[in-house]
Amino acid sequence: EELFFSADAGQSYIFRVTGQKNEFGLDRGNGCIKIVQKNKNSVFPQNELCANALLVAVGLPCVEANNTVALLDGPLPSVNHRSRADIWYSFTPETQGDFVFESQADFADVITMYEGTCANLVETSADFNGQKLNMKNVMPGNTYFIQITGYFSLLEGKVCAKVSQKQPTNIQNPTCTLATR
Repeated sequence: EELFFSADAGQSYIFRVTGQKNEFGLDRGNGCIKIVQKNKNSVFPQNELCANALLVAVGLPCVEANNTVALLDGPLPSVNHRSRADIWYSFTPETQGDFVFESQADFADVITMYEGTCANLVETSADFNGQKLNMKNVMPGNTYFIQITGYFSLLEGKVCAKVSQKQPTNIQNPTCTLATR
């Protein structure tokens, strides 16, 4: 786990470290705490905040980013409350239909899609397994926000996000009366 905070010289701080049984981690054991001053050259990702979401669009090359040293800006995905280190993308389709968002992350990620505004996000779908999120029946002109998180703390890395439109499947024999052997 990592914790970033602004510290004041001469101020004492107390840290509490706990474990949890039957969830990620153990309720007992040995640990080590290391406190270091953040490198002033460390830069948070450009799209760490929902308000700074990077745009992805059908037909464009993937948009590179990383979630290294990112904090958690938005809500926790409903499918994984251990998610951390989020980055954001936005997508505004020109047509109604089904789309696929691909993260191409080099780490275990969780992808969650929201409608609304960054101040009032409403989760519409999520994929616990990451890498790909099926975006069903999205509406033209609506902006969708896509949050990519590390599956749990310390899972960080590179992302190259892209979106493509799913092509409808043409079923040759849609009813039993037309079925052939």
